[in-house]
Amino acid sequence: MTKIEFYRMDQYPSWEAAREKGAVFCKTLNEDNEYSDEALSDALDVLHTACKMMDPNVEIDTRVVRSDPVVFQLYVWAEDVNDIVRIVWANPSNGESGFNQVEARNAQTEIDFLRGKGCRIHSVGPAIDNTSGEDE
Repeated sequence: MTKIEFYRMDQYPSWEAAREKGAVFCKTLNEDNEYSDEALSDALDVLHTACKMMDPNVEIDTRVVRSDPVVFQLYVWAEDVNDIVRIVWANPSNGESGFNQVEARNAQTEIDFLRGKGCRIHSVGPAIDNTSGEDE
């Protein structure tokens, strides 16, 4: 996997500090293509230029990260495929977080969709029933 990462040096003193605050932005490159060092250098130049066009005083640091993707399986436990499960997620690139509730049979598709948007999945489990189930 090849990613271009960047953060604002004028707001954070280091990569670690920016990552801690969720302020390291990244773009995963399409792995179907081979990227030469020259093409990556051009992409980084474009990124710096675009940032300067938006804010002439901005200072960003960029880097190219190459790593093997981490693949893990989340198991969805439900008594029935029609049961509703809750998927809790967060997107570190924009700070959004939340949960989606879907039928158990659609959980893996929803997880794949969220991951494709750059979200991290925190948990998958039975949906919380906020009703007492009793008629009074």
